[in-house]
Amino acid sequence: VLREFTQRAHDSLAARGERLIATIFTAFARQQGLDAVYLDTTEVVFADRKNGSLWPDFAKCERATRKLVSPLLDANRVVIIPGYIGSGPDGEVVTLGRGGSDFVAAIVARSLNARALTLFKEVDGLMTADPKSVPNARLLTELHYREATELAYYGARVLHPRTIIPLLEKQIPLFVRNSFKDTPATRIASNVKPGSYPVRALTAVRQQALIAIEGSGMIGVPGIAGRAFTALSDAGHSVSMISQASSEASICFVVPETEAEHARRALDQ
Repeated sequence: VLREFTQRAHDSLAARGERLIATIFTAFARQQGLDAVYLDTTEVVFADRKNGSLWPDFAKCERATRKLVSPLLDANRVVIIPGYIGSGPDGEVVTLGRGGSDFVAAIVARSLNARALTLFKEVDGLMTADPKSVPNARLLTELHYREATELAYYGARVLHPRTIIPLLEKQIPLFVRNSFKDTPATRIASNVKPGSYPVRALTAVRQQALIAIEGSGMIGVPGIAGRAFTALSDAGHSVSMISQASSEASICFVVPETEAEHARRALDQ
């Protein structure tokens, strides 16, 4: 109809699905005898644009949540809020990307100063390795926030690394458990006991490219690394790992394979 599909149109359309499923779920909960109430996410989650991405305005989220959600919880009502969406800088509906529903849950938990946050998944929790690659992978019963963030960043798709950020300041423990089985959960917190194994988990990021900048003309020349990574940043690349030879004759870094040629051209220029 419009002959165009802007980001705002996409977000508005995607929000309909999130709102619809939450409305259906609220009706089902009421059928089961729960005093459930639907509350739209745009009333409690507010995001501003920072460095080209959306980031929650925690102070504004907290004020709205305490005003709208706390009284309902105090009245022993079950509050159902759609995930994945929020209110943008101009009051428009925005989507929060991969892991957006978990992110909304973490923002609301932070705003309420919750005792804990539980995320229900289709898996038991975080594992010692990807069970598709390692059939005898075990469930991790406890992880430190930092360990879970690293695992999430380096391939554990059960959890998005930014989900943990709202919980850190108030030290709210996070539980990841299975929606379909009553099995032990993974607990993520700061007060984690040392485990029996020094290595918690093993993960792999596939389809990465290693780019090296090298030459004797680099030795002892200040600013080479700064110029290189400024060029990559200006071209929109995020680097996941960096190493430098002790002789300063080479710098290596890792980017996704699909970005390798574009990154090389940016360095050449």
